[in-house]
Amino acid sequence: MESLGIILAAQVIGAIIMSVGGILFLVRAFKVSVVWGLVCLLVPFGSVIFLFKYFDEAATPFVIQLFGLAVALVPFFLLAPAGSALVPAF
Repeated sequence: MESLGIILAAQVIGAIIMSVGGILFLVRAFKVSVVWGLVCLLVPFGSVIFLFKYFDEAATPFVIQLFGLAVALVPFFLLAPAGSALVPAF
């Protein structure tokens, strides 16, 4: 049961890191132009288009988001017992 606490803490920390990366991504989009900022906020997949078009500006926030995802998911798969309700057995 103590591994569940570690998993939960890692997911919360990962979510915070991903949120910081997302905010930095929006800041970079608004620095390019207000239109790109609004596109990233309101248009589905607009952030992906911005990432590919302005990769130099968007690379760092994107890597921060990927790091946050890794922080959230790696402990989940390493600490949860296989075959439990948390991790299905394949």
